[in-house]
Amino acid sequence: MEDKEHELLKAMGNCYNTCFKDFNESLRMISGWRGYTTDEVKEILLKMKTRYKIDPEYIRLRKKFPEEFPV
Repeated sequence: MEDKEHELLKAMGNCYNTCFKDFNESLRMISGWRGYTTDEVKEILLKMKTRYKIDPEYIRLRKKFPEEFPV
């Protein structure tokens, strides 16, 4: 996993576990923090879901936010 990807996924989990906001609000906060658009962050996270779905680190970080989040 690339550093940028790891950072975004970790930030999504941290954001959710701090604020307990829904997916779109968490996405908005993370995109603003990183200087990306929400669409850019969502695209990166969706690609990661496919690319790293069996990666132990991805699985560990992904468990930090709800299953209903689409990424």
